[in-house]
Formats: sequence, structure tokens, C-alpha cells
Amino acid sequence: MKRILLSCVAGSAALIGAGAPAADDTGAWYVSPMVQYTFLDTKRISNDNTGYQLGLGYNFAPGWAAEINGSIGSFKIPNSGASQQLDAYTLDVLYKFLPDSTFRPYLLAGVGGITDRIAGGLEDHQAGVAEAGGGVWVGLGPQTGSTRFALRAEAKYRIEFLGENAYAPREPGDVVVSAGLLFMFGAPVAATAIVAPPP
Repeated sequence: MKRILLSCVAGSAALIGAGAPAADDTGAWYVSPMVQYTFLDTKRISNDNTGYQLGLGYNFAPGWAAEINGSIGSFKIPNSGASQQLDAYTLDVLYKFLPDSTFRPYLLAGVGGITDRIAGGLEDHQAGVAEAGGGVWVGLGPQTGSTRFALRAEAKYRIEFLGENAYAPREPGDVVVSAGLLFMFGAPVAATAIVAPPP
């Protein structure tokens, strides 16, 4: 009787383990294309507008990822035919919560550089940037295979370390919101447990 009870307990534990999602994505690479909308610093001379963002990331530890991120935005300057181009490139670190869920909120922080250009060659500045914010990944389909897909949305505050000039205030701060997809490759695959029948 004792042997049968122990076998049932072991079998139940193995079944639970087999049904659990693969929480660990350590070692996996991902690419994340997104569209974005930038709420510019109110002291800038240009108007808010949409843009594009692309992230290339690597999950280097459980819950942690490093991401190279590039974003491009063009913003009209009212009452003129000119526009302002902001091209930012950053290295971000992400910390992800809820590893056993398909709904994974995260925090991010990063630094990098930006090209702040007024079309027509009026002004062209290179400056440093820092950003911080948060977002969420929502898994699409099974999240246990080596290839995984997710929806992604995030919001972040980005400050540009720029001196005041005729076209920009000193150290303008913008809010960037983004939404898009995430494609992950090379994630570890959970082993399938084999449950032995009770004697």
C-alpha cells in the first residue's frame, strides 16, 4: 500500500512538471519591430508624430535581457516646409516579471546617442540620450518551444543631452510609446516527463 501511494505522489508531481510552461528563455535571441508615437517636449518647435522602432535583444539570464534599440522619427515644424529628424540608438537592459505567465511586464533603462537634425542643413547635432520606462510582452500561442511569438507594448521617457539652440530647448525630454511584435529564437525547450505506471 505504501509503495502504491509513493508511486501516485511521484506520478502526480511528474505530471505537474510536464504541464508547467517553460519559464526560462535564457540564451534566446529576439527581434522586435514596432511602430511608435513620440510626444515631444513642449518646448520643441516641431509637432508630435509617428515613427519606427527596431530592437535586437538577447536573454542573458533568467528574467534579464539586453537590447540594442534603434528608432527613427520625422516631425513637422509648423509654418515652414522643414522637419526635424530624431534618430536614436540605445543599449537597454530589461528586467521581466511573472516568468511563468504569458503576460510578462518589464522595466527598462538604457543609454545611447541621437542625431537631431533639421532638414535643409540648418542644424545637425549629435548628443547623448538616456531612457527609462516599462512595457509588457503577451505571448501568442505556446511559449514552450524554441521559437516563440508575442505582442509587445511599451512606454518610455527619453532625455536628450543637448545644449539650447535656435531649434531646441536645453536637454529636451520626450515620451515615446510603442507597440508591435516580438519574435524569439533559440529558447530552451522543456523536457517532457515520462510517468511510469504504478506497480
